[in-house]
Amino acid sequence: MRTENSLDNKTTKKQKFSPDLSGVRAVIVEVGLGKTRASILTKQLERHGGKHHKKLESDTTHVLIDKKLKIDRLKKYLAVTDIPEEVKVVDSEWLSKCLSEGILVEIAQYILGKEDFEVVGQCANKASVSNTDDGGQSSGLAILKSSGTTSLEAEAGISSASCSVSSLRRSPTKHDASKIQDPRDDDSDYTDSGDEGRKSDRSPVITPNVSPEKFQTSWVCAQASTSHHQNHNQFITDKLQVLATSYANSKDQWRALGYKKAIASIKSYHKKLETWEECSSLPYVGERLAKKIWEIVQTGHLRRLDHVDPKQEALNLFVGVWGAGPTTAEAWISQGLKTLEDLKNHGKLTRQQEIGLKYYDEFLERMPREEAGKIEEVVKKAALNINPGLQAFACGSYRRGKPTCGDIDVIVSHPDGKSHEGVMAKLLESLKSTGFLTDDLTLADNGQHRKYLGVCKLPGENTKHRRLDIIVVPYNEWACSLLYFTGSDYFNRSMRLLAKKNGMSLSEHSLNKGVIRKGSEKIFEGTPLPVFTEKDVFDYLGLEYREPHEREW
Repeated sequence: MRTENSLDNKTTKKQKFSPDLSGVRAVIVEVGLGKTRASILTKQLERHGGKHHKKLESDTTHVLIDKKLKIDRLKKYLAVTDIPEEVKVVDSEWLSKCLSEGILVEIAQYILGKEDFEVVGQCANKASVSNTDDGGQSSGLAILKSSGTTSLEAEAGISSASCSVSSLRRSPTKHDASKIQDPRDDDSDYTDSGDEGRKSDRSPVITPNVSPEKFQTSWVCAQASTSHHQNHNQFITDKLQVLATSYANSKDQWRALGYKKAIASIKSYHKKLETWEECSSLPYVGERLAKKIWEIVQTGHLRRLDHVDPKQEALNLFVGVWGAGPTTAEAWISQGLKTLEDLKNHGKLTRQQEIGLKYYDEFLERMPREEAGKIEEVVKKAALNINPGLQAFACGSYRRGKPTCGDIDVIVSHPDGKSHEGVMAKLLESLKSTGFLTDDLTLADNGQHRKYLGVCKLPGENTKHRRLDIIVVPYNEWACSLLYFTGSDYFNRSMRLLAKKNGMSLSEHSLNKGVIRKGSEKIFEGTPLPVFTEKDVFDYLGLEYREPHEREW
């Protein structure tokens, strides 16, 4: 019997390594990979049903490259001035992963955009951006890390840092974004704060895995958001946002990121767009996207929006369910489901997705600022009843002063550095006993952070169910957590990349100095600096302090 089981196990294991690559028609770029590895990948691709193209062809679906390849060398190798929008440029590790796991691995995190390649002397001006319509870069999904995540503060406490804020403070300067060569951001354990477009963890977050500048001369975090002009072209950005959302929902992160950057560029333009020259000279806007913008300028309409695939409509509908991303939405569609009613009657949903479907419309509707403030007060009152010394503040768009909020993030801590321990369970019990918390989604540990995701409802007949996150943090991480969960996502990304540029790492846990990296890998996490206020972080990075309402990028 043992012999038979052993043979069965071996057979099963052997059969596992058979990924179906029949839908992959790829150019495998030797530059950077080397002829030997490229040859091996080519043979494996063909062995498992894929097709190898020596050059770009009309039906090419993928270009597999070494992720360190420079974009100019890639274009030269392919003999093109632009890469077709339908072709995915993918880190070759994706194919290796498919072969080792024996399945067609989710490709989203391996898709590379222009700025994921190593580009020397990259600038944020028009000349440095290739003329692509939908160029962008890959982006991870919104993920709440588990307790297995390594915390930056685990090995050294804040008190062990020997230098002071004043000794490390740099003179405020205009940080030149053109000097960034490895803009990947791997220092945060959470998805970016700020609820715009995120709706917590139910759908992909379009967070730019790119250099963080919006302007040509300085970092986003070096400027107050109040200094930028009003959106003179909302009639354009609203239409482009529809396409950006559709691309994100269909896991086309490259084009989604390209559109998001273009939209940000248009929003910051100082006047109403009126000429082709203005449309085509915008940063992050290629020729084909400029044509779309010009069409809207001339006609007030975009014909592309007249032809929405019914499948895309269903996809956009289903990713609005909390806990469901594009992959899940596509699975529902493949089962013949098209409406929320179909989903309710015939869909196989997790407990969290059932809650998301139950409160679908309420979760999608942004709540007035006044309502968000009342939710904060309920949580704060419950915390103070447990221990009068606890601090509890709503972050996100509420703290940034926005008139509406998608959900509420409340962080809780205690100045004595120890009384926050055990608070989460007591707080949740208190809030549930009054009926304020109606549904639980997840509860997870991240280092010394405890994060609860759930649903709340204020007392009253006409009140609605709202998404609420409560994060309990140790006080030595309070300032960094407050900064992080306040957002916005662009502002956070900018600060983290600026820290990285200066040999540091910034996360919701700490600001570390002396970080050692080898490429994108962090081989020494550095030493936490003493951070007591948000301003301390700005000082270390040589930035002028920005109030929360000035971080609305």
